[in-house]
Amino acid sequence: MDIKIDTNATYSNPFQLPDEWSDYGLGDPYVLRHNGMYYLYVSTKDNRPGIKGWSSEDLVNWKYEGMVTEDERTTSAYAPEVVYWNGMFYMYTSPAGNGHYVLSSDSPTGPFEIKTENLGMTIDGSVFIDDDGSWYFTRAGDKGIVGHQMKDPFTFEFPINTNLFLGHWTEGSMIIKKNDRYYMTYTGNHVFSKGYRINYAVSEKNPLSGYEIPDHNPIIINTTDDFVGLGHNSIVMGPNLDSYYVVYHNLVGSSAEGPPVRQMNIDRFVFNGKKMDVLGPTNYAVPNPERPDYEQRWTNEHQPTFNKLSNSEEALFLSGSSTETYFTAEFNFSLINPIENARFKILFSYEDESNYGYASINQKEKEIEVFQVSEGIEQLMDSNSFPEEFDFTKLHTVRVENKETETVIFLDGMKKVVVSESGFGNGEIGYVIENVEVNIGYTAFSNHVDSSSDFEVYKPIPGTIEAVHYLEEEKRGFYVKEQTEKNVYRSKVPIQLLDSGAYSVSLHNKGDWLKYKVNVKESGLYGVSAIINPKSFKKNAKIEMSIDDEKPVKAKVSKADLVEESTLMKVSLGTIDLKEGFHVFKFLLDGGEIEFEQLEFYKVTEEEEEIKNGLKNIKVEDIHGNWTGSDGILISNSGEDMKLYTGDTSWSDMDVELTFEITNNLMSEAGLLFRVTNESTHPHQVQDSLMGYYVSVNGRNITLKKLNYDTTILTSESADIEFGKEQRLRVKVVKNKIDVFLNGEKNPIISYEDPNAFMVGKVGVRSEYSEVNFKNLLIRTLK
Repeated sequence: MDIKIDTNATYSNPFQLPDEWSDYGLGDPYVLRHNGMYYLYVSTKDNRPGIKGWSSEDLVNWKYEGMVTEDERTTSAYAPEVVYWNGMFYMYTSPAGNGHYVLSSDSPTGPFEIKTENLGMTIDGSVFIDDDGSWYFTRAGDKGIVGHQMKDPFTFEFPINTNLFLGHWTEGSMIIKKNDRYYMTYTGNHVFSKGYRINYAVSEKNPLSGYEIPDHNPIIINTTDDFVGLGHNSIVMGPNLDSYYVVYHNLVGSSAEGPPVRQMNIDRFVFNGKKMDVLGPTNYAVPNPERPDYEQRWTNEHQPTFNKLSNSEEALFLSGSSTETYFTAEFNFSLINPIENARFKILFSYEDESNYGYASINQKEKEIEVFQVSEGIEQLMDSNSFPEEFDFTKLHTVRVENKETETVIFLDGMKKVVVSESGFGNGEIGYVIENVEVNIGYTAFSNHVDSSSDFEVYKPIPGTIEAVHYLEEEKRGFYVKEQTEKNVYRSKVPIQLLDSGAYSVSLHNKGDWLKYKVNVKESGLYGVSAIINPKSFKKNAKIEMSIDDEKPVKAKVSKADLVEESTLMKVSLGTIDLKEGFHVFKFLLDGGEIEFEQLEFYKVTEEEEEIKNGLKNIKVEDIHGNWTGSDGILISNSGEDMKLYTGDTSWSDMDVELTFEITNNLMSEAGLLFRVTNESTHPHQVQDSLMGYYVSVNGRNITLKKLNYDTTILTSESADIEFGKEQRLRVKVVKNKIDVFLNGEKNPIISYEDPNAFMVGKVGVRSEYSEVNFKNLLIRTLK
C-alpha cells in the first residue's frame, strides 16, 4: 500500500499571533482545551494590567479574544493558567512573581474576577485534578517544585517538596495523567539563559511524590540558530482526541525595556509505555495536528436534530458514520431543567437499536453508569461516583476510549469506569433523550486510541524514533515472518516490555522490516544509532536502511560492539544521506536478529578534517569567560569557571590533543571538552551548562565526566601532574569508546565505553577557577 505524504498542511514554529504584547510577545503560554476549542493565555508585559486571550479550533489558527481580565491587580501577570470545573473557569496567576491570586469566570474568555487576596506561594502555579476529584497545586520553590493538596479551588494545604530540582531555579511545572501514571514537566535554569530547558519525571504513586527522572532528559533544549531559551510549557490534548502537544516559548533578542522578547512554539508529544518524548524542538515546517475522523460543533443556538424512535418516547441522534473497532469518542453536553425520570444516554459502538453501548448520568445516585445492550438485552457493566457538587445543567464531558482489552470512560477528564474484555466494537456514536432538554456541545470520534496516532505522525530528523512507532498495517508499515497475534503493545510484531517501562521491538528473521514516517530538517549526511538490548543479543545482526525504498545502506551490529552488562546500549549503525522534507525510512533485518528500543539521527561531517591549532579564530559567542593571551596561547584566571568551544556539532569520531600548563595550586582543575552540544552561558545558571564529555585534570587525578546540565563521574584514575610544567592530554573517541592518554604514553590511562553515548559535538577547553595556559589544540575528525 502506498504511503501518502501530504506536504501542504503544515505550520512552522515560532508563532506570531494578532495583538500579542508589543515588544514582549507570548511568554509562558498555557493552552486550555474546552468543548472542542483551545484557549491560550500568556504572561503580561511588565507594568501593564490585564491578561490577553486567544482561541483556536486546531492549535494552528488563532483568534484574538481580547483582555480576559483588566483588573489592576493583574499588572505584570505571570504565567496565567486556567482550569474548568463544574461550570466555572478558575485562573491562577502571579503578578510579577509576587504570590498568587485566584480568579474565576463562567466563560473561558472572561471577564475573570479576582476571588482571593494574595496567597503567596512564589510563582508559576499549576493545578491538577485527579481521577477522584482531588485538587493539587504545584509551583516553583527555592529547591525545586513544591506541591500542595487543595481543599477547594481557593484553599491550599501545607507545602510538599516533590524533589524535582534542576540545580538552579526550577519553575513552570505541569502534571498530566495517562494510563495511571503522573507525568510532570518542569523548566530549569535562568529564564534569560539560552540553556533554559524542559525536563520530565514520572510517578506511579501520586501527583506530589514518588517521581523518577528518566535518563532521556532534557526533552526540550536548543541553544543555537536563534532558537534558544526554550521552556515554561503547558501540555494539551490534540484535536484528534488521541495526541498530545507541548506549548512553550523561546527567547528573541531584548525588548526596549530589557527583558527578552518571547515567541510561542507547539510540538508533538509521543509516548512509548512509561516513556514520554517530544518530536522536536522544531523551527521548520511540520504537519498540522490531525483532526478527528468525525466532529460536530454545536452551540446552544444550533442543536442536532433528534428523531423519535418507534414505539418509544425516546429520541435518537446518530453520527451517520461509524468508528473502527478501536476508537476514542468525546461528548460534551448540559441538561436543561432535568426531572427525576429524565433519561439521557451517551451512545457508542452503535450497530443497531438492539446492539450498542452507552453511558448515562444517574443524578439520584450521583453515579456515571456504563451499560451494554446485546440483542436487545441491557446489562449494567460498571458504575462509579462523581463529585457531589456536580451540576449537570453546566457543561460536562464524557470521553470513551475503546481499546483492544478494555473500554475506559472518563468524566470531565477523570477516569471513572473500566470495563475489561467488553466486546464493544465499531459503530456510530450519538445520544438518546427522554423527558429532558439537552444542549449538545462538541461531539467527535477518532479511530485512534491510547496514543496510537503516534505511529503515523512524522518524526523530525535530527531526532529520535521509538522503535514501536512503526506505521500501521502489514506490508505497509511492517512485515515479520513469525507473527505474534497477542502482544503487550501492538499485534503481530514481537514486542517486549523493558525494565524501564518502555517497549522494544524484536526482528528475528532475514527480511523482517519496519517503516517510519520522517521529516528531515535539512539535506545532508546523518549518523544513525540504535538503542539495543545486549542481553537478548545472540546473533550478529545485518541491517539495511533506506529512504523511500531507494538503494539501501548496509550496517552491522556484532557482539563485540556491546557492553554486555548494560541494560540498554546505544550502537552506531553508520551513516545515511537524507534529503530535506517528508519521507519514509525503512529498517530491514538482512541477517541475524536484533531487539531495539529507539533510533537516533544526527547530522555528521562528510570529510575528515585536521585543525592544527583549534585555539585560534574562536567565535565570540563560543568564548565563555575573560580569557587572555595571544598567538594561539590562551590563559585562564582563578576567578571564573571558563570555557571555550571550537568546531562543529556534526563532529563525531575524533582524535584530539591539548597541551596545557597549570600554574597554581593542587586543587586546580582544567581539561578538555568534547562531543559538546547545547552549551550556554549566563551569570545565573547551573555550572555545567552543556551536554558532552569533560576530561578534567588536577594534581592527583584524571577524571572522565559526562555533563548534561549536571555532572556524572564515569571513571577516574590517579595521575601525578607536575605544576608549572607542560602536559599533553589526548582523547580518542570512536563510537561509544573513549580512550584518554597522558604525555604521549602508548597505553590509555582511561579506557571507557559509554552505553548511552553522546555521538556528536564540538571540542573545547575548560578551566575551573584555575590559572592555566592552553596551547596546541590539535583536532582530527575521523570517518
